[in-house]
Amino acid sequence: MKQFVFNYNGNNHIPWKEKKIFNNIFVRIGKQYNCNIYCIDDKIDNDNKVINITDDIDILFISTMNSAHSISEILSFMNYYNNNNKIAISEYFIKDLPFLYELLKLFIPTENIIVLYENNNYLFTKLFTYRCEHFNYTSNWYDIPFTIENNSLRFNNIENIKSTFLVNSHFLFNKVEEIYNNYKNDYELYDNIALIKFNNEMVTTPSRGFAPLTNNIKNSNTIKFLSMTNFKNIFHYICVIYHAKNIIFSYGGPCCTNRFFCNQESNIVVLCNKHYRAEYEYNNDNKNYWHVRHSHLIPVKKQTFLLDFENYIDESNIQLILNELI
Repeated sequence: MKQFVFNYNGNNHIPWKEKKIFNNIFVRIGKQYNCNIYCIDDKIDNDNKVINITDDIDILFISTMNSAHSISEILSFMNYYNNNNKIAISEYFIKDLPFLYELLKLFIPTENIIVLYENNNYLFTKLFTYRCEHFNYTSNWYDIPFTIENNSLRFNNIENIKSTFLVNSHFLFNKVEEIYNNYKNDYELYDNIALIKFNNEMVTTPSRGFAPLTNNIKNSNTIKFLSMTNFKNIFHYICVIYHAKNIIFSYGGPCCTNRFFCNQESNIVVLCNKHYRAEYEYNNDNKNYWHVRHSHLIPVKKQTFLLDFENYIDESNIQLILNELI
């Protein structure tokens, strides 16, 4: 069966936001490493059971298990989706990104979602496809003022970038605020939190994560270090992040994914650890760090990037983080 080809950078011959309609078409899903596979063809190449879907269906293509790209694809899809069709999603999206599945269900009810399983073929009477934007970046990143000092990039009063994302995200910002106001009294909340990619956790690129924390740092009363296992559901997750006055993210997924959940009054500190240097230094001959500004800005009052941070947090460098708290 022919495999659906993703456009990861927006530059190849298959344009983002491409729409197609298929009649009497087969679909099979799968997964290879951290990538989802979708095969769409007018014939099948296996003996798996065929399930007939006679409703008009929109399929949501989630390309990878990378949460930063997946949330961008959800936002892109929701800007396209404007009907009452049921939507089809891969079983691996639910298994590997359960909180993003919960996020999707804030906007599309469960009864309108069809889950596709790898051990079946699906014959759709009418299938609508949409090629989502793979990354929702800050479109005017080059106009946003910043300072560089002591190996730190500093941004102030950038709340207005909420309106400058490539994909309109206002509906999500509004939903996050609504959830916080309705559910904040249901959970234990913290003023200072940290969401860090550690190399001993289930992440898409563990080789770029931080070393596990020492007990002294983990049990600190100043910063609450959190992982996904600490959260009960998407409501808990949103309330904790939106409430925090100071948030420490590691570079990459933790920062990019959570750009849409932070209170605009927050102070954000991003640890650009050396494992990510090839990314934040990419095409950086002029030392203006375009990749940081393009992909990691959050609409908040203050955001600081600590460049070339060690790939660990311990007693030797924790003070660099504490100095940034307000």
